[in-house]
Amino acid sequence: MLIPNPQPLIHSPLTESEGTRKLMRTLRRATAVAVLTATAVVLSGCTLLAPLLGGGETTVTTHTDESVAPGLEQFYKQDVTWKNCGGGYDCTTLKAPVDWNEPDGDQIELAISRHKASGGHSKGSLLINPGGNNTYSWSGVFGAPPPMARIEREYGTAQGQTYVTTYYPSATSWENGSLLDLKPGDDATNINITLAAAAQRRIRGVILDGNRQPVQETIVVRLRQLDANLPVNDRVLQFFPDNGKFQFVVTQSGTYELTTTVGMLSGRSVVMVRDRDTDASILLLPATSLTGRVLFDGGAPTLQGPGPSVILRTLNGQQLLGPVTGNGAFSFQNVPVSNYRVDLAMAGLPDAYLKGVRVGDTDLPGAELQVDGFPMSELQLLVVRSGGSIEGRVVSDRQQPVTNATVVVLPEGMPTYRADQYRSATVDATGSFQFRGLPAGPYNVYAWIDVDDGAWFNPAFLRNYDSYRRPVPVADSEKQAVEVVAAPVTP
Repeated sequence: MLIPNPQPLIHSPLTESEGTRKLMRTLRRATAVAVLTATAVVLSGCTLLAPLLGGGETTVTTHTDESVAPGLEQFYKQDVTWKNCGGGYDCTTLKAPVDWNEPDGDQIELAISRHKASGGHSKGSLLINPGGNNTYSWSGVFGAPPPMARIEREYGTAQGQTYVTTYYPSATSWENGSLLDLKPGDDATNINITLAAAAQRRIRGVILDGNRQPVQETIVVRLRQLDANLPVNDRVLQFFPDNGKFQFVVTQSGTYELTTTVGMLSGRSVVMVRDRDTDASILLLPATSLTGRVLFDGGAPTLQGPGPSVILRTLNGQQLLGPVTGNGAFSFQNVPVSNYRVDLAMAGLPDAYLKGVRVGDTDLPGAELQVDGFPMSELQLLVVRSGGSIEGRVVSDRQQPVTNATVVVLPEGMPTYRADQYRSATVDATGSFQFRGLPAGPYNVYAWIDVDDGAWFNPAFLRNYDSYRRPVPVADSEKQAVEVVAAPVTP
């Protein structure tokens, strides 16, 4: 997998020791000449910046008497023009080679912004580089609002495009990426990945308090694509006080969820992103109280030890726990606005499983509960006390017991992002295994002598072992005994 970084990488000692340091020394001198009260110079190497001018401009020549390597003079003798770009900032750009060892090759523009000293007397220039991929170079500096500017393009892309996560050799989806057939001791060569570029779309919005007025605090907003094929795709950004405004840049069309919490209030909004920028607002609401009941088929069981507990689990891993009383009742207080997956911990009931969840008379697909800040009907959790089971042993292709195998039971057709529905175990000293409390339905059983944890979530990986797949139907209260041939060491 490649996580692309559009910032040009310069693999040369010259970059660190001579090129960049000298260019920055030149910049600091030029800054001091231009405005003696300038204290913060902010550098961004990731984007090309097009300032929306808000005032006059000052031109400074960056000539230096320092000796530089042949061919690099053009970068140390630039005429730098500072322009007022709003918010108390001046902006400019500097040219630099992509590779300092090849000064006649491709070039990039470094976006620079500066802010004057507030005390009227400067003690020098401070160079800061707080930016990153798709991040404005001034974001977070002194908590000040950004100047009015826009990102035009990243190096090597068309205007309005950015690079996206790319999987070998050129896939934008991990499910379509190609696996590399590597064995211990192999050399990996010619692993060439072609970066994929996509159009940028902005999700812009504002956080509103209970009076529908923009909040004035620092805010943290979480963005998640609801129709993505990855189990975790959250992005979290902090925004300094700016009348509750926030903005995300995305490259995929789809349905996105925005959530935030400010003090004891929380809010959620869902937006659709297609071929243009999208506006959104998030209304903050108070936390909610929930009540419910666990219903067992055949009546409540007699338990030895701790009773069950209801779990409200957010898709980013946070969870709330609600113990179940003797009559099956449970309750939650102060539940923030969010999307939850309802689960049930049943340590004393190894054969039971959660069959379904209802709110009033409405079934919740996938046991996903939306809490929106308003009172709701009682939750009902339907539990089957005696689910199915699969047990057996793992053997080699010579029918000999295997004692170091990993066994995985996968529900047929289960999407990869429901990893909580997949079961895995390591066989015992006799090569035996057992899975209890399985919901009724068709399953596929795999076993590997050696496998990376979680590799079975990749459909391309499973396709390589289809000949080892053992289909097994499971019904409530029934036990299936199987013998599974272990696949060899994973590539």
